[in-house]
Amino acid sequence: MPTPPPCRACWSCGPRSPCSSPAPSGVAAEVLERCAQRHALAPVAAVILSLEESADLDSTAVDCLRELDQRLARHGQRLVLARVKDAVRDLLTRCDADGLGRLDRLHWSVADAAQAEAGAAAAGQPDAEAAPRQHA
Repeated sequence: MPTPPPCRACWSCGPRSPCSSPAPSGVAAEVLERCAQRHALAPVAAVILSLEESADLDSTAVDCLRELDQRLARHGQRLVLARVKDAVRDLLTRCDADGLGRLDRLHWSVADAAQAEAGAAAAGQPDAEAAPRQHA
């Protein structure tokens, strides 16, 4: 299935556009820096972070994701997670049910995340609780 074009308001970070730091705090800092650079060219409403290579998260990584989410939110930007494995999905749903653990912020693929964010932006709902695509 072809990947839909990314929504203009989204920027993604993952294996195809990797962050140079493997440490969670380094990834967060790099995402913020790159987002600021991209925002200077065009407004960034959403950052899609691929967790493709993260089969599990420790408490430090969860804290870093929460902090990144809060910092982006202060700038009117939304953090959305893609390629989220079941263990990570379960963990975030338990420990941050009203934030990153919300189903509209956890997607199976970057394409699903971009499509959901593009739909929310088109509907004028920057923090829409769009139903994520379900995969068997």
